[in-house]
Amino acid sequence: MPEDLPLTVPSEFVHKRPDIAAAEAQLHSLSAAVGVATAAQYPQITLSASVTQQSVSPGTLLEPANNLWSVGAGLAQPIYYGGSLEAAKKAAIEAYNAQLATYRQTVVTAFGQVADSLRALDHDAELMRDSQASADISAESLELLRISYQVGKTSVLQLLTAETADAQARQSLATAKAQQLTDVVNFFIALGVTQ
Repeated sequence: MPEDLPLTVPSEFVHKRPDIAAAEAQLHSLSAAVGVATAAQYPQITLSASVTQQSVSPGTLLEPANNLWSVGAGLAQPIYYGGSLEAAKKAAIEAYNAQLATYRQTVVTAFGQVADSLRALDHDAELMRDSQASADISAESLELLRISYQVGKTSVLQLLTAETADAQARQSLATAKAQQLTDVVNFFIALGVTQ
């Protein structure tokens, strides 16, 4: 387990989560689709130029006087598609808006998971301090009762009760440690750390 775990995490760590990266890539893709749908509504112009050479004899083929130039332009404009181009653009915009909402929800969920993990780690640290203090006190109490039992000042029942309390305190400490380790793993999962 890491010695020190942060109480705060820069947002760049959360931004690198795979689910956020995937949602962001999908958002960029749909943004480009809006651009494509918008561009389809405008005229498309193509320009071309070509050079040919023509000669009656092979000796005069490369002379500049035998060059023929042609320049052309083509214009394609959507005339009437029954509103399908506008509908395609609106559909692309709505798909983008839906993905934007999904992206925002993904980010909010990711930050919520990281915040919950940080809160759990803080709680675990507090629980570990308390459990360790309880285990230390019960161990000291047990030691004192053993000494007292050896000199005849304590009964066997009191000694057994102290041993039971010590075992329960050590078990609580182990449970708190296990919970802390589980929450550390959940913290790294919430950050999207895979290795």
